[in-house]
Amino acid sequence: MGDGTFTFSPGGNVAKPRINRGMDDALLEGMRQSDEVTRLMPGLPRATRG
Repeated sequence: MGDGTFTFSPGGNVAKPRINRGMDDALLEGMRQSDEVTRLMPGLPRATRG
C-alpha cells in the first residue's frame, strides 16, 4: 500500500449545508423507500455469489 496524500488550502472553512427537515420526514421517506424495494424485488434477478 502506498503513502497517502495531504493537501492544505488556506482560507475559510466551508461548512456543509444542513438538512432542515424534521425526523417525521426522514422516517416517512425511509418507509416509502422500503415499500418501493419490497414492490420491486420480485422483478429483480437473484444475486449470485462468486
